[in-house]
Amino acid sequence: MSTKVEFTNLQKILYPAIEVSKKQVIEYYIKIATKMLAFLQGRPTVMTRYPDGVGKKGFYEKDAPQGTPPG
Repeated sequence: MSTKVEFTNLQKILYPAIEVSKKQVIEYYIKIATKMLAFLQGRPTVMTRYPDGVGKKGFYEKDAPQGTPPG
C-alpha cells in the first residue's frame, strides 16, 4: 500500500531550542516508520498538536482528520 501526502511549511522550526525543522521531523519519522508502526499497530492514538512549535500553545485533537484510515 502506498500513500501520498503533501506537506507545507517544511522550513518551519518546530523545536526552536535545537533548531529542528518540520522537514527534519518528517525525515526522521520516515526513517523509523517500519519499527514505529509495528509497535503502534492496533493501539489508540491521541494527538496533541502544536502548530506554532512546542514552545507555543497547543491543542488536543479529539477527532481524526478527514482521510484517516480506519483503525
